Amino acid sequence: MLDLHVMIVEDDEQLRARLGKILSREIAIVNTYAQPSSAIASLNLLQPDIVITDIKMPGMSGLEMIQIIRNAYEDIPVIILSAFSEQKYLIKAIDLQVKHFLTKPVDIPKLLEMLEKISLDLSVKRDLSEQRILLEQYKHIVDVSGNVSMTNKRGVITYVNDKFCALSGYSKNELIGRPQSVVRHPDMPKSFFKDLWQTISSKQVWQGIIKNRAKDGKDFFVETTISPILDKNNEIIEFISIKTDITSLILNKKKVTSADRNG
Repeated sequence: MLDLHVMIVEDDEQLRARLGKILSREIAIVNTYAQPSSAIASLNLLQPDIVITDIKMPGMSGLEMIQIIRNAYEDIPVIILSAFSEQKYLIKAIDLQVKHFLTKPVDIPKLLEMLEKISLDLSVKRDLSEQRILLEQYKHIVDVSGNVSMTNKRGVITYVNDKFCALSGYSKNELIGRPQSVVRHPDMPKSFFKDLWQTISSKQVWQGIIKNRAKDGKDFFVETTISPILDKNNEIIEFISIKTDITSLILNKKKVTSADRNG
């Protein structure tokens, strides 16, 4: 059984009853309506996954009903079952983002096949939506807990969060589009970054401490993790760097070391 909520709007009593009976065997929830106005009245409460309707009906046409549905829920798939094939109706239906049509008399196997395909599409969309919500939450957690920057494969900055801007003294406009080396400290040897680049270019995660220089010339130290982001073909598309400011720790350690030597 398909995990769907289907709304059938059909003024033909026999066809409405037949569709309701047949689809109830294959669909989790099926609601039937004789008039578009009744379906519209229930729309916000029920929020169906799919609407099945005719074009010409008394009172309000199926196309007028679809327009109202689109104003409230623009993504609900609609299947039109109709004996009418006039071009003006089809053009209007397409303008309303209707992608699914079947002529009367209704071919039930084709309708079920269409519903199964739509169900699969809806499932994929739901999964993507859930993944997007999760990714947004992960991004928020990372953004509030660390200094984050992203670069493309050439090392050009494509994203920085507010914490990294505050740490470096640069604005987002000053950093995005520039090489990551904009904050590089001259004390850091080229060999250090050569090894770093070889590690991440080989699709490995790099971890270590980097000494940087802020816009105002002050030094700051970050404990850094850099990871390559791979596409579905396992190819690098970008790099993400998450940094923890350990400047106070490093400077205090140096003071202690210096005091021990002088003492």
